[in-house]
Amino acid sequence: MGVKRFFGVWSVFLSRNLQSKMAYKADFIIGVLANILMQLLGYLAIWVIFSQTDELDGWQYYEVLFMYGMAAACSGCSEFFLDGVWSIGGQFIRKGELDRLLTRPMNPLMSILMSKLEPHGLGQIIFGFVVMGSALMHGQLKPLQGGIWLLPLLVICGALIYLAINLFVASLAFFATRVMGMQVMIHHLNSFCRYPITLYPKTIQIMISWLIPFAFTSFYPASLILNKEAVKLGYLTPVMTVGLLFFSYRFWLWGLKHYQSAGG
Repeated sequence: MGVKRFFGVWSVFLSRNLQSKMAYKADFIIGVLANILMQLLGYLAIWVIFSQTDELDGWQYYEVLFMYGMAAACSGCSEFFLDGVWSIGGQFIRKGELDRLLTRPMNPLMSILMSKLEPHGLGQIIFGFVVMGSALMHGQLKPLQGGIWLLPLLVICGALIYLAINLFVASLAFFATRVMGMQVMIHHLNSFCRYPITLYPKTIQIMISWLIPFAFTSFYPASLILNKEAVKLGYLTPVMTVGLLFFSYRFWLWGLKHYQSAGG
């Protein structure tokens, strides 16, 4: 499928999914607002921390706030646009719905990703960009010259890193009965990256930078834009994104070769 045709089909699926979610407008709005309120609780935690200190390992209040907003925006984009990856194990592999997709003249993974969107992610996107914008408007920040123009690219990269990590773990369902618990456990590691990772022991820094690299969804991109000490690693974000997507997709294809349908 060509790129132009893919985005054409994807836009149709997105529109249909959004229409189905908005059929119950009150539920849709409440879900978005509830997610924004949940993000505000994290903001309150940052506010409480900085009411007791002036900085966290060299990061000022508005810098941490910007990082927190970036983490929310990346997670929200992944949740809103690419949430179908969470259905791979339980719905498509274990229940055999993947059989139906394999008969279509379309990449089954693309069909899965297009099959679902999560409106709660919209709340994270709104919250994330509002927080980042508010932080950048504050005079204390000194962003890298031209760095702000990289923000859309870095947010997209962050969302795709979430996709790659989730896809790899979900593809384990080709070989294991249930992987949702593992998906949730690994996904929660992203909470470490809402604050400067230099606060944590070296083992945790290595794990969330190079083994399960959630740090490239917030800490390193924020370091790049804000011209912090880890700015050089921030430039590796697109490279890390492409590498993870390639590795996870190849693992998905390998698992697909071993798929035996729900009937065995």
